Formats: sequence, C-alpha cells, structure tokens
Amino acid sequence: MPDGKKVCFNCRLERNLADFACNNLTFDKLQSFCQECGKKEGSSQVEAEQKRCLGCAKNLPKADFHAMSASSDGLRSRCRKCCLFRLRAIAKRKKKILDSWKRKGCCKCSVTDIRVIEADHINRETKARSSRGKIRRLQKLSLKQLEAELLKCQPLCAWYSFSSSFFTSLAFLKCFVYVFVFLAAID
Repeated sequence: MPDGKKVCFNCRLERNLADFACNNLTFDKLQSFCQECGKKEGSSQVEAEQKRCLGCAKNLPKADFHAMSASSDGLRSRCRKCCLFRLRAIAKRKKKILDSWKRKGCCKCSVTDIRVIEADHINRETKARSSRGKIRRLQKLSLKQLEAELLKCQPLCAWYSFSSSFFTSLAFLKCFVYVFVFLAAID
C-alpha cells in the first residue's frame, strides 16, 4: 500500500488518508471506513443515539444502558437486560456452591437438610470484612471470595449455631454480672 493511501473496509476502494476520520483507538489513528461510507450508513447519527451492547451484540438506544461514571461515554458496556441476566447467573452459581458445601451436613449432629445448615466460622477473627471493617455477608462476596470464606467455616445446623452463640453470650453476661457484683462488694 503506497504512502498516503488506505483501503476502506466498507467499500474496498483505495482512498487518500484525508478521506478517513480520526480514531485514536486504532493503530493508524484513522477509522476503518471512509467518510463517504460513514455518511451513507448514517453512522454518526447512530453513534450519537445508540450504543452496541457487548453482551447481546445489538445496537440499542443509550437509555437501555446503566450509567457508569468510570467509562468514557458514561454508560456500562452491557445493556440492562444483559446485566440482569449476568447477575442472575452469578447468583445461581453462588447458590450452587453454597448448597454443595451445605450438603456435607452438620459437623456436630450430621443433619443433612441444607435448609437448616449455616456457615459457622472456626476462627471468628478470619471473617471477611468490608473496607469499613464491617463483616460481609456471604451473598455479597464474589465467587472466589465465597469459596475462600467457606474454607474457613464449618457447617452447623441452626440449633447448634444458635445454641453456641446463645451460650457464648450467656457466659459473657454471667461474667459481666460477676464483675459488677464484685465491684459493688468492694465499694
């Protein structure tokens, strides 16, 4: 290809470089189609009103996309329907991972009903925390974080999970009462 010329991807004609619009995202900094082909298809009008979804590969109105300030055009790369479909698929995968983990059964009484099995951390200090220091729920974790968090847990049925936390809190309360009574006796 001679210097100063380029072949249009659309009409397949060799044209001067001046016949191509600028595009900083391509290697040669020019559009792949000439300006005449762009005008014929009305790509500038379509570009202003529509956006191509990466999920379903359709040109859709910009109103069908969620806002995202970090992107160059201020919109997500997937349409609302594709985002919803993706979130549902991730939620199904999380539920499948959690249910397969719950099928191990309670480690204390061997109850295998997954409706009553809960994740109980073996060491409470290793729980996943958010950036603000709050303990994160298992449903809010990513798939990798969920799998890592379940490795730190033991499956307990609702009875043992309740009773262990209840008796722990009772022991703390009992200790508190003893200290309070002891301090009151000193005065």
